[in-house]
Amino acid sequence: MYTVHGQLFFASVQDFTAKIDEVEKVEQIIIGFSDAHIWDDSSVGAVDRVYVKLKEKSQRIEFIGLNESSKRLVERLAVYPIKGND
Repeated sequence: MYTVHGQLFFASVQDFTAKIDEVEKVEQIIIGFSDAHIWDDSSVGAVDRVYVKLKEKSQRIEFIGLNESSKRLVERLAVYPIKGND
């Protein structure tokens, strides 16, 4: 399990996506957003890119702990099916 802390927006997405390169290949990956907030379409795009990168390294991926505002934004703009948002 990995945890995201802070605000995810256009200025922070590069740091967020770069950290995913460090994730090892495992059966399941969980990313917790309880301490984070997704603000804009560039951050949703980053979540999509992370999903694609992680899918290459894992069979199951879950994004958990999104607050209601972030969850609505991801549901509206994400290209890939982001599961485990509750």
